Amino acid sequence: MFAELAPTDTVHLFSLIQYLRRQGHNTGRILRAMDLNRFGTQVEQLPATLPLRDFMLAIAKAKAFSNDPLICFHAGQQQTAADFSLLPQLSYYSRDIEQALRLYCRYLTVFNPGFPTRLLITNNEVKTPISNPHWTIEQAAPLMELRLSNCARLLRVISGYQSPDLIQRIEFEHACPEKNFNFDELLQAEVKFNQPCANLVIRRDALHCPILTSQPDMLNKVISLVEEKRLAAGSDSRHTVIRVRAAIRSGLSVQQSSLTYIAEQLNTSVSSLKRQLAANGCGFQQLLDLERQKEMNYWIIHTPVTLESICQKLGYASQASFNQACHRIMGRSPSALRKQAVG
Repeated sequence: MFAELAPTDTVHLFSLIQYLRRQGHNTGRILRAMDLNRFGTQVEQLPATLPLRDFMLAIAKAKAFSNDPLICFHAGQQQTAADFSLLPQLSYYSRDIEQALRLYCRYLTVFNPGFPTRLLITNNEVKTPISNPHWTIEQAAPLMELRLSNCARLLRVISGYQSPDLIQRIEFEHACPEKNFNFDELLQAEVKFNQPCANLVIRRDALHCPILTSQPDMLNKVISLVEEKRLAAGSDSRHTVIRVRAAIRSGLSVQQSSLTYIAEQLNTSVSSLKRQLAANGCGFQQLLDLERQKEMNYWIIHTPVTLESICQKLGYASQASFNQACHRIMGRSPSALRKQAVG
């Protein structure tokens, strides 16, 4: 089972290591306690990623070493914007909270496949329930404490610390680790334990809160890197088809998916790109349709976004061309697909 789960970014451990340093422990001893000293005695010697099982064990061992049942909560609250790894950068450069959350849930499995996260939007609140298909509640508890504390910190940073706070509630599946402690005060939100799943609950009206650090160009570059990593899982990331599909997905995020645009992003000519794809037995339109099919399925069936907005998001010149393409790719009109999803 563990071999099927992609590795996790080691950077997520840095706030935990730093917290232990502040407790007076030296780095070598911390890494030894976390069973990471096989890589060296300094944080800089750690690999960029760790197998998910090793990552979880490192967190659990750090918690045991500190003899502090609240260490993961504290460490998560002290994480800074500079510590955020590639996935949270998707949020850091997004337009608003909604785009950040949709990107987070869509790409989370690339970096943390062991705990898929969904986005559920209701009239009053937004939920991000986390699935735990591989571990017991107790095994996952330290990671969930660190992760949800990190996520709360991240969302507050990128939203400029809204008032009132955008986070309504933080829920954990495991039992309360310290019954006489005020978790609401520490995490600055209502905190509940023994819930059906781990979950971060956000105010519905906070979705369209603009993100002060929004940079569309940077977001486009990050999405391109994420797509390439996602598509290249188990494949050669240099493969032309992988690179073109990643560039298309990245281009779709900024309504740019023409052959000319994709060729420019890949630093090649249109004719050269066509030849490379033909040598791999496919064409540009075929790959574009494949990626647009995924986008159409997501936006039409799984979100309440208007069909007019989806048309613009996917880069179609008119509603008529969008309808025709949807018929060709999905077998039905956008309105028929939306009606089926709703009804």
